[in-house]
Order: sequence, then C-alpha cells, then structure tokens
Amino acid sequence: MAGTSMWCSPRLVSPMVNRWRSFPQPESSHCSLSCVCSSNISEAVLHPFPPGPRPLPTWRSSNDCSNWLVSRGPFMVVEPDHLADIIIPTHSHASLLEVTLETAVAQTISDIGIVVVGDGVGDDTRAVVASAMEKDHRIRFHDLPKGPRTGEAHRHHIVLASSARFVTYLCDDDLLFPDHVERVAAQLGRYDVTMPPNTEVLPGGLVRSSSYTLESGRGRRLQLAGQSLFGLSGLSHTVDAYRRLPEGWSETPEGYYTDQYMILKFLRQPWCRIGRIDEPTTMQFQSVARRGVPMEERRSEMDRSYQWAREQDGWNQFRRLAAGSRRRHRVRTQPVGRLAAALMPAALSQALSGRRSIPSAGRAG
Repeated sequence: MAGTSMWCSPRLVSPMVNRWRSFPQPESSHCSLSCVCSSNISEAVLHPFPPGPRPLPTWRSSNDCSNWLVSRGPFMVVEPDHLADIIIPTHSHASLLEVTLETAVAQTISDIGIVVVGDGVGDDTRAVVASAMEKDHRIRFHDLPKGPRTGEAHRHHIVLASSARFVTYLCDDDLLFPDHVERVAAQLGRYDVTMPPNTEVLPGGLVRSSSYTLESGRGRRLQLAGQSLFGLSGLSHTVDAYRRLPEGWSETPEGYYTDQYMILKFLRQPWCRIGRIDEPTTMQFQSVARRGVPMEERRSEMDRSYQWAREQDGWNQFRRLAAGSRRRHRVRTQPVGRLAAALMPAALSQALSGRRSIPSAGRAG
C-alpha cells in the first residue's frame, strides 16, 4: 500500500502480538522499545477505509505467526485464532502482578493470550512482565502512558483488535482459578457476557461473596439504578458483542466506578444476553480494603493464599466458603458490604493468616 508502512515489532513485546498488529499506519508514526503506542492502535483500528471498493482479505505472513485479516463494516479486524485473551490492566502493583500472572498462565485451557495493559507503569513492573514473557510466549505487554482514571480508554483499542473469541478481565492484585477460562467458554457459547459471583478475601482471610446476578431480577435492577455490584475481575464478553456496542471502554465520568460504567454499557443493550457462572472463579483482594497496608504485606497475603489454594484443595474450599456466604446473604437480603464476620467459617482465616479467631470484617468500601 503506497504511502504506508507496517507496524514495527518492539523487542519487549511477545511475537504473538503480531497476529493482530499487521495493520498499515502512516509513515510518520513511530514506536519504541518501551511503548506499544496507543495512538498507533487507535489509528490502525478506528481509521475507516478510504472511499472505493473494500480491500480483499489479506494474508500476512511472518516468522512469528500468520493470520487472516478481513473487512467487517468500516474497520479492519482479525478473525479469531485463539479462544480467549486475559486482559490485565496494571499501574503500580508490580510485586502483586507477579502472582496474578502465575494464575493467569496456569489455566486448564492453554489456547489463550495474556495481555498486560500498562497504564503509566514503572521500571519494576516492566521487569516483572519481561521476566514473565521470557517464561511464557502467550504474554503480551502494552506499555502505555498514564491515562485518566485507570487508563480504561487504553483497553478499547486492544479489545477491538483482539484475535480471541472472547476476552476476560483480571485485576493486577487478584488470583484466577485454574478453570476460569474453561467455565467462561462454556457460558459464552450461549451468552454475550458472563461473570462469576463477586467474591472477595477480606483482610484477615474472611470470604465475602454476593448472591446478586445480572441476568435478571434485583441485581440487574440495582446495577441499572446506579449501584456497583461487581468488580472487574471475572467480567467476560465475546469480542463480537463488544464491537456491537455504541461505545466501548472510555474515560469513566465521575460518580461511577470504571468497571461499573463498562458493565452498564452491556446491560443497556436489548440484544445483549447475560449469563452467570454459579461458582467463584476469581479470588479478589480489593485495594480499597487494604489502604495503608504495606505492599510487602499484601504480597505475603497473596502468596499464602495461592499456596493454600494449590496445596490444600484451597480452590474447592474457597468455593464452599463462598457458597455459605451467598446463602446467608440471600437470607439477610442486605448489601454485600454488611455481611457479619460471625457468619464466616474460620478455616480460610486460619489458613491464610494463622489467626485463631475471626476478626471483624467491617466494610470493604
């Protein structure tokens, strides 16, 4: 194509990224080893074709991988060539991200990509991701400048250009169950969006799990009315459904959580089919409940949790604890934040923190 050049391939980025980065761009654009330029992604995906006939499907070969590019509507997109992308936004949790990545690569289904979206990260995060990429070629890294809020607008172009059938999100301080992608895949054959119960580990090791769902009923009504019932971790949707939205990830206005605002965009679409996963597939360690806690303590908490989950049948025990929390939540019909510590079994508290008594859970935020 005259007057254009193909995207460069920064060394820091896994070769797998080339399967969707074979878009033309103006010769004036550039790239560096430390940045996978968000502006380039925007131009490549959002710039419409010039007037005239649509280009024919193009076969792009490289030493790393090959892929069909096809025309859908006014944009150039990529045919799915793998099952799922796990998207992990990150800013300043380098030591926690290391554990999070371990759970992402340990899925029972291997046909996945892991996409780390850096939002103004430091060298410590770059080092963690570079080390992980050396061990697993499925990890890709977008080292982008700091954006407003949590840099959610960065995610828009990455999801649009994904060559996965669906994407699922994971916070950089949470753990992913090994069967998460497997369970999501079973749901997204019938639905456009799905998510597991919102389930947290509170400081001290207590489990709090919500019985709300978004398919119908009270949970859906509350979410549409402005309550935030779900976090980012575990939210999953097909790439095709995302491309149908009038607006995808964008800067979130004040008064909304970033994940809440994105979920609302799906809920408001009459065509959108929303499912649910019956059991937790994420273990969440919310930062808002750990304000002022040194990063070393948070890393130790995640390490103990992950070790317990792997070595002591902890994944299944965690699901049993969460099920008990949800049953009590349904009886009380109170906001999730008011679950009393006395309702929670002590097993996980002892396993994670070594405490003999159950501390007060309080409110997580």
